[in-house]
Amino acid sequence: MNIRKILYGVAVLAALALLAACGDSFDPFSEITGPRLLAVRATPSTLAPGQTTELDALVVGAEAPILRWRWCPLIGGPSTSFECLIDEDTVNDTLIGPSGPQVSYDLGEGPVVEFTHPLPGDSIGTVCEQLAAVELPDQTSTIDCSQGLPISVVVDAQLDGRSVVAVKEVLLLEADESPFFGNRNPTVLGISIRIDGELFALDPDSPPAVEEDATRDFVADIPEEASETFVDVDGTARERLIMSWFITAGELDSERETFIDGERDFDEARDVEWTAPPPGDALDGTIDVYVVVRDDRGGVNWAQGSVALEGPQ
Repeated sequence: MNIRKILYGVAVLAALALLAACGDSFDPFSEITGPRLLAVRATPSTLAPGQTTELDALVVGAEAPILRWRWCPLIGGPSTSFECLIDEDTVNDTLIGPSGPQVSYDLGEGPVVEFTHPLPGDSIGTVCEQLAAVELPDQTSTIDCSQGLPISVVVDAQLDGRSVVAVKEVLLLEADESPFFGNRNPTVLGISIRIDGELFALDPDSPPAVEEDATRDFVADIPEEASETFVDVDGTARERLIMSWFITAGELDSERETFIDGERDFDEARDVEWTAPPPGDALDGTIDVYVVVRDDRGGVNWAQGSVALEGPQ
């Protein structure tokens, strides 16, 4: 299980989202004060040859987002603006060959696009060897093909005039018999709020009411089976789940919680404490809540809900 690669991908998204969130003052990372791109999802996140994944993104606070998608087998870091370090002609002529399927990096525009594993399974090793020989600029991670070929999906987003770039790693496998095949995105059923010991779903169409300045717990509705058991090069393991929380108002006692098998109780990791805004804050009465759940094998999923803020009775 390559934790370094997964954490690098999470850090890229977090850093880009933070830049998108900050204006003249530094708001908390978890507070949504303008257009944001919170996460990118691939369903599924690991592909056997010929298999197709569906790509989408969690965009909030933007009235007319425009998402343009592309992929690349070897991407530069922030210093290169995440440009592709190897062009299509090189991939088609050198890595695949003229007799193989010719690839295009452009995946189109829209809220949802598809990407199909473009390489023959028996070419993955050769492609990895040739990509490993490419000279890399600063702030670029070296390629690691111990699990398969990690390619990058890039979404260039225009969020009401603000430009944001996010990167999602997708693993291309040699065959569906690979031990890394079949990772599912974590199951996220919704978000609830605990009021006087009882859980209430955060239904955006009928949000539960919360008093100003009250402290309550948000709970991610995630079954324990969302943390899958799998076999990797180190043996049998269970996925870590990283839960990132976002709100449009109020304060969270933690922006991120992590479930680690044997180290952190699952139910405890699903909870986060939230304090509602105090009286006098200029709000429209509805507060939106988001949770993004990532596993450490590239799976991503999310849920959103709302609460209604009410004044003293």
